[in-house]
Amino acid sequence: MSAEDDLARKRYMVLMLLRFAGAAMALLGALIIGHRIALPAVLGDALLINGALDALVIPVLLARKWHSKP
Repeated sequence: MSAEDDLARKRYMVLMLLRFAGAAMALLGALIIGHRIALPAVLGDALLINGALDALVIPVLLARKWHSKP
């Protein structure tokens, strides 16, 4: 395996872990907002918004930054 392949695998793992962590954070926020977990709703709002950004927006921005030019 070349160094480029190794770097690509690492970047892919970072993107997938970021998406997974964002989805988990958004789920936790939704549970707080839905009163399934007894924490302030403001915290749930913040977690839901931050989790959605982490899962949907940040990976796209990182992928754009890491994109190699042909």
